[in-house]
Amino acid sequence: MRRQRRLATLPGLTAAVGIIVITTLAATPVAAATTTTVPPSSVSVPAPAHLIDMAQPRSDGTIWVLHGTRAKKTLTQINVISQVAVGSEVVSPYAESVALAAQGITLTVGTTKGAYPAVVWYNAITGDFMQAAKAALPITQVAVDAEGDAITSLRGTPGHQMVAVTGISNSHSFHYPVTDHAVDVAVSASGSTIYVLHADGTITSLAFPVGTPATVADVPASAQAMTLSPNGQTLYVLEKPSQAGAATSVAIVSLRTDSVVGSVPVTGHCVSLAVSLDGKTLLEGITGQSSSSIKLVVIPRT
Repeated sequence: MRRQRRLATLPGLTAAVGIIVITTLAATPVAAATTTTVPPSSVSVPAPAHLIDMAQPRSDGTIWVLHGTRAKKTLTQINVISQVAVGSEVVSPYAESVALAAQGITLTVGTTKGAYPAVVWYNAITGDFMQAAKAALPITQVAVDAEGDAITSLRGTPGHQMVAVTGISNSHSFHYPVTDHAVDVAVSASGSTIYVLHADGTITSLAFPVGTPATVADVPASAQAMTLSPNGQTLYVLEKPSQAGAATSVAIVSLRTDSVVGSVPVTGHCVSLAVSLDGKTLLEGITGQSSSSIKLVVIPRT
């Protein structure tokens, strides 16, 4: 594992970033009426070019990002307080998704092909490879329960798609068929509920291990990604821009009311979302060909 590669520092960005991510917000939260869009206060942290996905942030102020091209892909751990890349690990060029267990120890990556499609486990502290579990179909998204034991993945091919749950020790494996327009997956900390995002903005849930489906909410736009808040009460859904690079929004979906209760405007180059451990800050992964960034946005109250 390579360590201590410094990223360029943005002028004017202070250690207040760390306060946003780990404890409380330095900025005054912006109130938002239900279903009202509020321009948030925000700062940005530089990230490597061709950002693909982000894991949830760790309690030490770092976050793992997956970036690269089909020629080479890398996991890089960024300290958002100091804006320094503190470690990296080269992964499969077919890696498409990364997720972090809630306790911050286990990191997982899903691959689409290569020697074989797989869920791969890494140590989230050191970045070292731990083990891999072979999959029968390409994996496009992964999510992890609190213990890092049950890995939920969205896998499949056109016309054949499913949600699968695999134990870190390969002790169990379940498969639930979903529509071939599913684009992302999330799982509750307990692992009892799996959320599936569909391209038309519909969010469905699966009760694990029974697999009973239910509709949670409908986002009024096409969707491409989502993330679940640490307390399990809110989903943040990244809407697909009307055209490449056009501005779009993140819909805030309350799981208490199963409805959209607000939104946050984002750039059309946003490809991934995460939420700070205190649930007050949205992290937006903004991709670029020469450089990327992680934008930290105060979540409006709803």
